[in-house]
Amino acid sequence: MVRSPKLWWLATAVVAVLAGSFGALLTYALLFNAGIKGAVINYIDRHPDVISAALDAQQAKQAAQQQSQDADLIRAHRAEIFADGTSPTMGAAKGSVVIAEFFDFRCPYCKSTAPELEQLVRHDRNVKIVLKNLPILGPDSVYAARLGYAAARMGRFTDFYTTLYAKVPPDGDRASIDRAVRSMGLNPAALYEEGQTKEIDASLQRNFRLAASLGVTGTPALVVGGKLILGADNAALAAAVDAAERGTSSETHGQ
Repeated sequence: MVRSPKLWWLATAVVAVLAGSFGALLTYALLFNAGIKGAVINYIDRHPDVISAALDAQQAKQAAQQQSQDADLIRAHRAEIFADGTSPTMGAAKGSVVIAEFFDFRCPYCKSTAPELEQLVRHDRNVKIVLKNLPILGPDSVYAARLGYAAARMGRFTDFYTTLYAKVPPDGDRASIDRAVRSMGLNPAALYEEGQTKEIDASLQRNFRLAASLGVTGTPALVVGGKLILGADNAALAAAVDAAERGTSSETHGQ
């Protein structure tokens, strides 16, 4: 039987993965011992599923390690994430389930996540959302972020959030943002002036530092309990909220 060189190298890699701390030793034996080499290839021929099983196991291990690291980082920065005092919020003032979202008003993926967050606020009185402006898509994103802070000071942030995501297209420019703001009965120039403060500057800088500390390099990114969700993954968001609510309920009944 003609052996594929590709199969041989894949078999070597799989054995190294399965062997854990003995991987280097076994890999050396596979490379230089013809008997072991033939036995491994014959085994892979008869049991091809071992390759996918080994790779799945390694991916699961890496995912678990990443989740543990994320949880540690979230614990270390919990106050900055959920209670910094300057980030706008939506939903219950004292919600038992708190979600933090790093977002950019011009991000198309944030736009797809926004309706899920809005629905949570409307239908779940236990949910509070902390909005961490992370304007990564250029000057117009910074412009929108400043308007958002100013709207929050007026008690209009939820309206602002829902209006911009409903009416401004992905990567929308300043003109489209201004049209959306005027549709709320607000003056964008005056709102922007209100958003030009050192406090808002400092809040944006803190958000960028916090994102870097958590390993967040894009938007959206959501923190729910001890879980970090990168990207627009509404299924993961729903599962994390459900787990957080079950945890809160268990703590309440246990008191």
